[in-house]
Amino acid sequence: MLEDRPAAVTDRQANATPSGSSLVPLVIGVTGHRDLMEAEIPGIEVRVRDFFSGLQERYPNLPLRVMSPLAEGADCLVGRVARELGIPLTVPLPMPVELYEQDFSGPEALAEFRDLSAAGECFELPLVPGNTSESIAEHGHARDLQYGQVGTYLAAHSHILLAVWDGEPSDLMGGTAQVVQFHQYDVMRGFTAEDRRARLHFTADESDLVYHIFCSRAGAAQRNPDACKVEWLTSDQVKPRTLYLPAGYVEIFRRMEEFAEDLDNHEDLIQAESWPLYQAQDEVHLRDGAQRIDRVFRAADCLANRYQKRVQTALLMIYSSAAAAGICFVAYADLEALEVMIYPYLGFLSLSVVLAYLVGRNDWQRRYLEYRALAEGLRVQFYWSVAGVRQVGDTKYTHDTYLLSQDIELGWIRNVMRVTGARADIGGGPVPESALQWVMDEWVGDEVSGQTSYFKRKRAERERTHNMTRKIGRGAFLLAALAATVLAFSPADFTDAGRNGLIAAMGLLPLLAVIRETYAQKRADRELVRQYQFMHGIFSRAYRMLAATDDADQQHHILRSLGSAALEEVSEWLLRLRDRPLQSAGTPT
Repeated sequence: MLEDRPAAVTDRQANATPSGSSLVPLVIGVTGHRDLMEAEIPGIEVRVRDFFSGLQERYPNLPLRVMSPLAEGADCLVGRVARELGIPLTVPLPMPVELYEQDFSGPEALAEFRDLSAAGECFELPLVPGNTSESIAEHGHARDLQYGQVGTYLAAHSHILLAVWDGEPSDLMGGTAQVVQFHQYDVMRGFTAEDRRARLHFTADESDLVYHIFCSRAGAAQRNPDACKVEWLTSDQVKPRTLYLPAGYVEIFRRMEEFAEDLDNHEDLIQAESWPLYQAQDEVHLRDGAQRIDRVFRAADCLANRYQKRVQTALLMIYSSAAAAGICFVAYADLEALEVMIYPYLGFLSLSVVLAYLVGRNDWQRRYLEYRALAEGLRVQFYWSVAGVRQVGDTKYTHDTYLLSQDIELGWIRNVMRVTGARADIGGGPVPESALQWVMDEWVGDEVSGQTSYFKRKRAERERTHNMTRKIGRGAFLLAALAATVLAFSPADFTDAGRNGLIAAMGLLPLLAVIRETYAQKRADRELVRQYQFMHGIFSRAYRMLAATDDADQQHHILRSLGSAALEEVSEWLLRLRDRPLQSAGTPT
């Protein structure tokens, strides 16, 4: 869920798996014209090289990866430069390679494609629904749909779209102009998402960034006057074109790099203490790409747990120091003989302030919250992948709407999910019934297994903790009231020490009760009890609905709805706790 290791994972130690920043590349998608003007090619190559080198210099701990189908012309040009700079290639093909190769103009262009693709990670996208091997063998609408699909795939799984483009609009499906339009607005004839048709989206996100290199096309009446000029494009209606990378994206990429650095710095910890979403014997159920999602999930989950422990330890120390400072202050104020207590008071108070400052400076709480949100997004992405929830032809993915109600800098989380799930998002053939059942057992479960059991158990644990601390707070107020009553109405003649003791209790016990209440609020005990109860109800209902049907389509629908509810719950949780920064607890007294 949101706090610690999920109950859906049993006590099994993970096998050693690769970690490190290689799991979080900055992906550059490529689209461009096939028919570049020969005289402009050297200048375009310089612009591409400068673009890559600039990113490498700016984000040295964020490895680059180029994603391109390596079509003739601009695609292969960018591929050549990438290879020269040691940047790996991912090559999604719109159709079987033997058909794709028919679209190259001659032996030289075909040889370059084969050379570049052989050095990259090459895979074939499935047929668009309604297409057949026979229909795409001929040039026409069906074949254009395959090109349109690879364009939408590039747009959905790249962080920056590098467009070598003349800047002119076009209705050619899968053409450069259409791919740019889809990347920025999710609009392409035949591929516009249903929810995009139904409503307008006003939220800003990170999925619209284009690096535009102007070019001319061979055969044009005249050269493009802007040829070889560059600019950044976004969907920002106020300032859609800029010469420099917009500030919001600078922060997004910085956060991605921060996560990559954490992966490298804590690689041994991740290897030793991370927990997978599946056991080795369960690998038979996984679709291509699911293992990568699991690897990044394990890293994010492990780091979230690490920073959570730091936050909890710091929080306990801060409030313990504040309570000690309160005791010292009451002793100093009410007991004349203990004026020396001013010194430990200052010491404890300073300690709480310093601890809160250190937590804030190192961003422990922010990293905990964001890494937990990433891990939970990857959890849904993983199980959706295994269950085949996403169907071939869909243009919306797990990451597309996650956390959109939050600040744009959280787009780094979607960016990580964007590349992590790239292979799993390809889809494929029907999902075996055994894989679907495995997801229902592992993820959903029942009252003794899966997330259903997890939320039940965590609600009970948090409820016990909350009730205990609430009783302690009430007891402190009652004891303070009792001390006041004794002092006010008792006929006994108290000694100075006795009187001072009762006065100290009257001041100290309510103070400690207030500190306890503030501490519980920082831990969000009450909210988490309600949240665990709510999520337990959702998973319980999902379990009953899944058990009541044997229809695979209905089960897919239930799992999709369940995942969407889980993602929404994480978003709400993150919003609440981001508005409750730990560093503000520096002086809870």
